[in-house]
Amino acid sequence: MPSDYIDKLLKAVVGFKVVVSEIHAKEKLGQHKNPDDQHGVFHALHTSPSSESKELADYMQKRGLGIGS
Repeated sequence: MPSDYIDKLLKAVVGFKVVVSEIHAKEKLGQHKNPDDQHGVFHALHTSPSSESKELADYMQKRGLGIGS
């Protein structure tokens, strides 16, 4: 791009700041699935060699979400 074009673009750049005062969130861990599906996913996560998968399984168990019956 030509330098004069870049200079024009840079003059139009505006900075701003956003202050977050509140967050609304939902946990989506398969609670809407049937208990057998939940248990299968939980078991796969729990027995996975991935540490992240095991952490998610531990979190699900701690919260009692999406672990089946």
